[in-house]
Amino acid sequence: MPRTAEPEPGPAGRGDGLLTWAAGWLLRGLSLSWRVRLDHREHVESVRAAGRPAILALYHGRMLMGARLLRPFASLVMVSHSRDGERIARTIERIDWKSIRGSSSRGGARALLELARRLSPEVSCCHLVDGPLGPAGEVKPGLLALAKHSGASIVPVFLAGKPCWEASSWDRFQVPLPFARIHARFGKPFEVPATADPAELETLRVELEALMAEGYARLDDEAFA
Repeated sequence: MPRTAEPEPGPAGRGDGLLTWAAGWLLRGLSLSWRVRLDHREHVESVRAAGRPAILALYHGRMLMGARLLRPFASLVMVSHSRDGERIARTIERIDWKSIRGSSSRGGARALLELARRLSPEVSCCHLVDGPLGPAGEVKPGLLALAKHSGASIVPVFLAGKPCWEASSWDRFQVPLPFARIHARFGKPFEVPATADPAELETLRVELEALMAEGYARLDDEAFA
């Protein structure tokens, strides 16, 4: 079940600094052992060729794979203000991401405005469509608002790994084991018109949610058959 409230952030101490330093290096080393297949990168390249930024949209539970595999295609990501978010932000910054703090439950509007301001054909971002509280697979409205106001194209990203350790958390967070096979697939760009009204945005949100659910189910079924 998703959490009902995002935990308040606490002060970051020396222990957190050591933890995130170790986590960053562990992720670097672990990902070097992965055997990666990446399909349809042309979908990202076509957005850039058209002179538009891309928003790479993925599930919260596949965040770890995305943190290492998507950095060549994007540099920004929105991370929550919670204590866990602070640790995540520090960890991903050690592998060259830039974090903007905010979430659907706190500081999200300000963070989305900052993201929209910073996006450009040369600067793209990742977006965890169902974070930070879930429910799993539920696309939050902020993603559509970000695309509308920034002029960016949403590029769905589907990620699967085997073998993986899977948490019992709401998002079924996955950690691929050493030498795991990782399959990453970019979907076709999904456009949000700048003129879309609230009803149209909700229609598009539902459409994207269904598209992503279908894409993840297909990849999970096909990737390692």
